Amino acid sequence: MEEETAEVSVRRLEQVGCQQRLPETDEEAAKVEELMAEELSNLSMSEQDVVSFEVHGIVAEVEETPELIAQSLIEMEAELQKIKKKPAYEIALKMNPNYVTGQSFRLQFLRCEAFNCKNAARRLVLHFQQKEDLFGSGDVLVRDVRLSDMDSSDIEAMEAGAIQLLPTCDVSGRAVWCFFLRKWAEKPKAKTAVSLSLNPL
Repeated sequence: MEEETAEVSVRRLEQVGCQQRLPETDEEAAKVEELMAEELSNLSMSEQDVVSFEVHGIVAEVEETPELIAQSLIEMEAELQKIKKKPAYEIALKMNPNYVTGQSFRLQFLRCEAFNCKNAARRLVLHFQQKEDLFGSGDVLVRDVRLSDMDSSDIEAMEAGAIQLLPTCDVSGRAVWCFFLRKWAEKPKAKTAVSLSLNPL
């Protein structure tokens, strides 16, 4: 039920034009809120509780054991093999296989998806695709992004304040990001740059 609802939500967001990006106008934002409210109303009470607990940081943490990590890495690799179209990932893999297959690197994606190996594999592929779209297929693809990788418009977008990190965490110790859509709409580069910052963490 949960996976089915998620697929419906994605298709409907595609119709609005907001899949994998934040809304750019008040009209888009209102439409997304309407769709989210409608999808939530279609969930059962137990499913609504899961969503509510997740939002408020009241979720059961995955107990990480060496066995879980080892098995999850194997399953994640198997899920990656099932994804046929992943050009940026394959470029990165050829450039620096140690970086792409490194345990600490892949663990970021597994933890982000609560050790759902299929979702973690998809997020990893998307990470490299977005990174290539933003910065090209040079060595930046297989290392952390640096300030020197950004041009003047990137710096201007960052300094616009459209994306801000709150000084305190939520009750679960998670970092809280704030997005100011009006400022965002004025700086197109910021809209794409943030997608990278959200992957994998």
